[in-house]
Amino acid sequence: MGGPSLPEIPYQGAACMALGLDRDVTEGIYWLNMKDPAPYGAVVSHTNFIPVERYGERIVYLASYFQGTMDPALPGRMADDFCSRFGLPPDSVRWMRMAVEPFAGPIYSVGYRSHIPPYEERGLFLAGMFSPPNYPERSMEGSIVAGTDVAGRMEAVSHG
Repeated sequence: MGGPSLPEIPYQGAACMALGLDRDVTEGIYWLNMKDPAPYGAVVSHTNFIPVERYGERIVYLASYFQGTMDPALPGRMADDFCSRFGLPPDSVRWMRMAVEPFAGPIYSVGYRSHIPPYEERGLFLAGMFSPPNYPERSMEGSIVAGTDVAGRMEAVSHG
């Protein structure tokens, strides 16, 4: 009503499970993309990048994307598949936590470029995964570039 009219952009959600383990399950590899069907698309062995001594245990992230509402059974399926796939006995998993973000990234469809909102619309500044630097490749760097661009525009407006 009082704000700018922005195009509707469909989003995908992300579910990230973090696990504390007593062993390295990826044989020194930092990032694995899953080719086989699994309830997650990537296995990130954080402590194969940051020294395990910093944490005192192995930290692994499992990343899964979804559209709409996340299946409530997903956390259990992710944990069960991971332990089975990597031959982990239950006592080797010290803890696990799930974080869910329903609007993790825009879904690119035909004509998406025409739906990218401008950085500024009637005094409202926007930057994020939906911004021009993130098309056609979404990345954290693209979001930082968008945020820096918007901060510069806001600074120019406040000093102009």
